[in-house]
Amino acid sequence: MMNLELTCQSSLAKIFPDRAPAEPPLRLIPAWQGERVHFQTVFRPDFSWGKVRVEADSPLRGFIRLRSVELVPVDYLPPERDADCVDDRIGLYPDLLRDIPENTFSSVFNQWRSIWVTLDLPEDLPAGDYPVTVKFHVHEIVSKQDAVFAAAPVTLRVLPRKLPAQTIKNSHWFHCDAIARFYGVEVFSEKHWEYIANFMKSAVYCGMNMILTPVITPPLDTEVGGSRPTVQLAEISCDRGVWRFDFSRLERWCRLAQSCGIRYFEAAHLFTQWGANFTPKIMITRDGVRESFGGWDLAADSPEYEAFLSAFLPALARWIDSHGLRENFYFHCSDEPHLEHCESYGKAFAVMSRYLPGMKFFDALSRPEVYAATGKKTIPVIYERNLELFENEKLPERWTYYCCEPFSGYPNRFIYMRSWRSRILGALLYRYGMEGFLHWGFNFYFSRLCRFKVDPYVSTTAGGAFPAGDAFIVYPGPGGVPEYSLRAEVFYDALQDMRCLQGLEALYGPDPVRAFLDAYAAGDTLSMTDFSVPPDFFSALRTASF
Repeated sequence: MMNLELTCQSSLAKIFPDRAPAEPPLRLIPAWQGERVHFQTVFRPDFSWGKVRVEADSPLRGFIRLRSVELVPVDYLPPERDADCVDDRIGLYPDLLRDIPENTFSSVFNQWRSIWVTLDLPEDLPAGDYPVTVKFHVHEIVSKQDAVFAAAPVTLRVLPRKLPAQTIKNSHWFHCDAIARFYGVEVFSEKHWEYIANFMKSAVYCGMNMILTPVITPPLDTEVGGSRPTVQLAEISCDRGVWRFDFSRLERWCRLAQSCGIRYFEAAHLFTQWGANFTPKIMITRDGVRESFGGWDLAADSPEYEAFLSAFLPALARWIDSHGLRENFYFHCSDEPHLEHCESYGKAFAVMSRYLPGMKFFDALSRPEVYAATGKKTIPVIYERNLELFENEKLPERWTYYCCEPFSGYPNRFIYMRSWRSRILGALLYRYGMEGFLHWGFNFYFSRLCRFKVDPYVSTTAGGAFPAGDAFIVYPGPGGVPEYSLRAEVFYDALQDMRCLQGLEALYGPDPVRAFLDAYAAGDTLSMTDFSVPPDFFSALRTASF
């Protein structure tokens, strides 16, 4: 007699095939109107060769999507980890969310696996309790037995509160060169544009409303002396010393992004990473001949580059203004300048800002001294570990980021971490009054320094360079259609937590909401180093009343 062991778990559980789920069975999920809700139905068959069809039985059936949680290789773990590491071995970890063709799959004997259940609730859904039961119709191929198994229902309690719109600006860097390189399509061919649109839509689904825009090819994560594939949107020519700029391809990019739901644009950096010492690779048609200008053999402070910027940047600013994008367009100088780069970064910023009066500037920089080198005229995107260094600064906008570290002690999104370490960020973004969040890897499918392309289904660590999952949150699915990670969905839940807290603030004011959050801290204040909340925290903030 075949059997299917079943239980329901929260979206924060990570299910490994060789161990029983650790959380108590999930029974109730409170949610706000307009929210996206996730949970998992976890199963273990005691039979082989089972053909399984899965379905959701619920009054909300039309809003439900079922996906399988697939295992991916984790081939590198950083040496510094803490107790929130779900495992300390390289191996297979749950991360990839994959659509189930015709909702039918083959069972794997004696392994724990899970179905990821997503409910996209309409804003006008009446408040009330809605049961969701996930059923498994099994046909055992050898014995020809048929049976139906059902997990205990999960009750979705929809509260009479509408989820406010997202206000925080959120960008995970969008690497359109990685799309072209992975799929083997020509840059800005019609097929590339089709795939770019698919990835833009998936970015918005993940909560992104800002996009890295390659007006010129981004000089990011590039080996000295090397270069990334050219993805320059601006067509630039110089005939007999007269510059001409065609932004029609940039216009196509911006219109496409807006049609997908993107609101903000960040122009690719105008100087190289980690010090602003050199110039990006820029393709120019000079007197009819297409050639490369700039790069590692042209210094950032060269007169030739400033002469180019003096023509290019005012023309770009005029285009931005003519399309009503000034308030929504941001410029980068150089990524992650450190203390030793104050002089070079300050000089580069002065050149850039000279030709972009009134524009918005921001960079990942985490020292007040580097911020001061710009005359405090940029928006510092501060590493989460350094936020306290800026607590006395009056900033134009408050932004933070994390990237290939911290490995422990702080929020992050690595595959080896417990999911709540990613999700808690939403409450912390609210508590710190953040207006923006930045991450470097939406879809980076290269090795470190872009030496070669990487298949993220084979290596989740950019070829062993970064902690697993750091470089991307979507997988490059078949036909140019991205597949999501559970980390992407959990991060979106974090953004929804922030929106719920903003909704509570609108109802009750900021003080009781902050007091509610701080009650979960070991010390006086919920913070980037004091955020060890219990499992029911995320439900409690939805049902909170003051």
